[in-house]
Formats: sequence, structure tokens, C-alpha cells
Amino acid sequence: MSEHPSKEDQSELALGYSLGLLDPAERQCLEAHLSAGCADCDAEVSSFSQVARALSLSPPSVAPPARLRSRLLQAVAGCPVGVREGAGSSWRIVRTAELSWRPSGRQGLWEKRLLYDPVQCRSTRLIKLDPGASIPAHRHRGDEESMVLEGVGRFGELAFGPCDYHRASSRSLHPPFLSESGCVCLIFSGSEHEFLSETNDGGNVEHLLTIRSGSGTWTRLHPGLETQVLYAASEPRGDATKLFRLGAGGMLAPSDFAFSEAFVLDGGGVLGTVEIAAGDYLQRIEATPVEVLRSPQGCILLTRSESL
Repeated sequence: MSEHPSKEDQSELALGYSLGLLDPAERQCLEAHLSAGCADCDAEVSSFSQVARALSLSPPSVAPPARLRSRLLQAVAGCPVGVREGAGSSWRIVRTAELSWRPSGRQGLWEKRLLYDPVQCRSTRLIKLDPGASIPAHRHRGDEESMVLEGVGRFGELAFGPCDYHRASSRSLHPPFLSESGCVCLIFSGSEHEFLSETNDGGNVEHLLTIRSGSGTWTRLHPGLETQVLYAASEPRGDATKLFRLGAGGMLAPSDFAFSEAFVLDGGGVLGTVEIAAGDYLQRIEATPVEVLRSPQGCILLTRSESL
């Protein structure tokens, strides 16, 4: 944190720190700022910590409904810009093009946070690497899935370009990821990672899965709709990551919406009464969706399914 945060950001960071809601990079950055001797931020953290301790004496918490949890997380984030949620809608829609890139706490790395759920320890982000930037070697504390959207990045000699999919299972070790020319990635992951010192260890490749763009097999579900499975867990979890491809005039009925998150990779359409376009992120906030997705021009969605 090279610059002092604004009063609004100062309060947001102090509250998140006191409640344990900051991600590791934000926590590390704030602790470094506090160690530098900022009296204002230290006082803000102390004040919120007193409230947090009082809350810990309250009766045991009860997990809120998915819709309420989603709204609360949006309010805590204080970032309504780019978010659409119509009355009666089963979906929260984030216009990622309207969000600003925020420093991640690491040199040359920027992020747009789409979902941060401390209850389920899940995070969905867009990550941008400046030319020459890298993500250090790290061990995953949860499953991570990623897809390059722009540019090229690499693990050693293994390069990843647009729409290449990569999955690393929990506790797997990843070598450093770098991009000579810069790139943008979509990442679904756990909310914490264990960053390691530079290592020549190539990682436990048996826990890594890569599917190249255009190499998978499409299965026709019904006229105008095809799907491609990128990953499917064994029962009883049933988690799955898939691509859906709608042709011009194609449609996704409510019965097809067996996913909890989606990202529009290409094209667009109308979800219920709301238009969606490439770059939009969708989070399901009701167990049973009611909208129909129609795509006059065709579109491609990357989707993830898991229990709400």
C-alpha cells in the first residue's frame, strides 16, 4: 500500500480486516501499511476490532439464504457499479467492463473481484498481468480453474493462449506463471493460496488438467444448443465446468441452467429481460432459476456448477 487509502477505503479495509474478510494479498498489504506506523489506520482497525470481539459473544451464526448472502457481500464490498439484479431475478450480473482494475498487492498484477464468499471460501476474479509480470509459485488450498481471455501466459515451457482452460486440484503445487507480453485470465479458486519461494519443481502434474481451445468435443443437446464438458467431478459432489454454445436464435431453458456461475466469452443475448454481452459475469442467487436465455446472434458461456 504505497499510498494512504482514502477515508472510504480506509474504513472498508479496516472493517474487512477486523472481520477476517480480506483476501491474503489485501491483508498482507494492510499489515505492511500498519507496520509503517500509520496512526489513523491503526485507530480505525482497533475501533472495528472492538466491535468484532463483541460480535463474537453473540449466539452461533446461521448460514443466510443465497440471495441474502449475495446482497450482503455486495454491500460490504461497497461496489454496486457494474452490478445488475432486477426484481425477481435469479441472477446477479456483473458488467466487468464497467469495473476498474484494482492493485492486487503484487507488482504488475491487477484484479477485478467478481465474487468473494468467505463462508464457502470461494473467489472469482479477473486477473491482469502487465508485460513481464508473474505470479509466484504457490500451493492451492482449494481447487482452482482458470481460462486465459487475452494474451499469452506460461508455466515454464507450457504456454496458454485465449480460451485455453487449466485446472489445478486442491493442495497441488503450481510453478510461477508469467507473461512476457501481458495477459488477462478468469480464475475460479479458493480464497487462499500458500505462496512459495522460487522453485525448480515443475509441480505435481498429475493434479493438473489442461484443455486447449478448440480441442474438445461438442455435444448437441437440442437444436441451437451444444455443450462441452471441461471438468466433471465424481458423485456425490457433482461439480462441473462446461462450455455452452448457442447458435443464432438459440435458447437456454430454465432446465438447462444447472450451473451457479457463468461468464460470457463471446456474443450475447437476453436473460429474462436483461441484455448480456461478452465479458459479463453471472452468479446464480436462487436455487431455481426462472429466466430463459435467448441469443439472437449466438453466444458462448463458460459455466461452473456447485451447491449453493
